[in-house]
Amino acid sequence: MDASEAKQKPESTKATAPLPELAGLSDDELLQMRICDLKLKIPGTELESRIQTFYSELAAKGIAFKPLCYLGDEWFCPEGCATIAIPFISPIHD
Repeated sequence: MDASEAKQKPESTKATAPLPELAGLSDDELLQMRICDLKLKIPGTELESRIQTFYSELAAKGIAFKPLCYLGDEWFCPEGCATIAIPFISPIHD
């Protein structure tokens, strides 16, 4: 084994349960799931473009700060962190 092979991460041995068909779950069943288990992503969604618009608006005001945006179960900004949690269950309206 050469040095590059030794640095590779070992394959995960943790078994992952198959993701249930989300459309077939009730609201209560969905709310019982952890957000990380839903395999939801921001890239490629309408939310990604809205976050980019937000960053552009900050830059237009001369604000270089770009808080990390991620999916959570409610709107909040944890104290002492440069992040914004965006609830995934709320619809986005214009």
